[in-house]
Amino acid sequence: MLFYTVYQIIIGTDLTYYCQYVLGNVNLVTPLSASEKIATIVGIAMIPKLLPKYGCLLGIAGQLIFLLNATSVSLGMLTCIMRGFGIAPFYGVQYSLPSDAIEYGQWKTGYRIEGLMFSSMSMGQKAGSGFTSAIMGAVLSWAAFDGLKEVQPASAIRAISVFYLYVPIAIWAVMFLLAA
Repeated sequence: MLFYTVYQIIIGTDLTYYCQYVLGNVNLVTPLSASEKIATIVGIAMIPKLLPKYGCLLGIAGQLIFLLNATSVSLGMLTCIMRGFGIAPFYGVQYSLPSDAIEYGQWKTGYRIEGLMFSSMSMGQKAGSGFTSAIMGAVLSWAAFDGLKEVQPASAIRAISVFYLYVPIAIWAVMFLLAA
């Protein structure tokens, strides 16, 4: 849940900056985001076929393909679709899988730990959201990002690009290791 939330915060927050300051068109946020969400919805229906570890590999492949031309909108759309299918297994089971783990744990140990399971999920969401937002804000501030300026300095553009292009690869890799 922690890494899933970190991924969602980075992609959800930085996409606007990436579209506005790197691609030069903030109106691209909607089609790029929608393509990822639609692919996620379709991917959820395919969950029995898309195991989480394969979804992670699809997400990594999508990010790497985008690095071939990180200002191509069509490549960006392809990347979003690949990431949408990649995240679908996590999105589709994020609330049902813990129930299965609780049942399995009770069967195996005799202890039923709903409170611990759901509070750890909540903690993962809160920590992922809070730390990621704080780190992104600090890095953008350090990179001289100023939301009131129409044109951002090169350091801010680099920070935005790193968050959108490279950090998700690391997150996908960690999720792959956890899912394997």
